[in-house]
Amino acid sequence: MGDSLIRHSTALLRAKDPFLRRAGAYRLAFIASNDETRMKIIDAGALPHLLLLLDSPSHHSRAAPPLSPLPLSPSENHTLKEALNCLASLAVSDTAAHAMVAGGAVARLQQAAVWISQLPGDHRDELLGPLDALVVRLASVHRTRSS
Repeated sequence: MGDSLIRHSTALLRAKDPFLRRAGAYRLAFIASNDETRMKIIDAGALPHLLLLLDSPSHHSRAAPPLSPLPLSPSENHTLKEALNCLASLAVSDTAAHAMVAGGAVARLQQAAVWISQLPGDHRDELLGPLDALVVRLASVHRTRSS
């Protein structure tokens, strides 16, 4: 895939509009079809921006975080799902998964799992499955790397 498409999609991850961030994550997941493209996406700097999308919505607001987690808005839920889908698409490649582990993805995913597990209802169940699978994949890569 073209480098300009990867750069543009990565730039969308930095937008303030959740729709644009979601579109960037979707496009990157769509074009992450082989190991070379996955590594181009990592090299373009998409990983830190994808991991930022996993922060709880209270991290993005200036107000103090609520005592009990608020449900995600549909927009936040879709953006989070696309970020997880994109990270899962990248983690298919062993080389990209090693780069993700080196980039601190395991710790960020575990932090996301903590706040997502506190969400009420369907949002939690919808997001924890893919998140747990991604943590398991990266943890297995981390174990083989450290062996």
